[in-house]
Amino acid sequence: MTITENLLTTLTEREHQIARLVSQGLSNKGIGRLPNVTDGTIKVHLHNIFQKLEISNRTMLAIFAQRSLGSPENKLRCPPV
Repeated sequence: MTITENLLTTLTEREHQIARLVSQGLSNKGIGRLPNVTDGTIKVHLHNIFQKLEISNRTMLAIFAQRSLGSPENKLRCPPV
């Protein structure tokens, strides 16, 4: 298992979903259109993702997510927003 795979296993299903949406260029407001996700909740999830993946900003998250979660055949999928 690679370092990337190890880090990804620490994310919750919702954190995977939010990482994928950030990599698609969605803002917090865009992500907030998901059911049961408020702006405050998104900020908490992003903070947790940044800590778990040891990154410091959305751009780094987007790059990481595109490289790690990006392929359409990947099992981690999220609904359209």
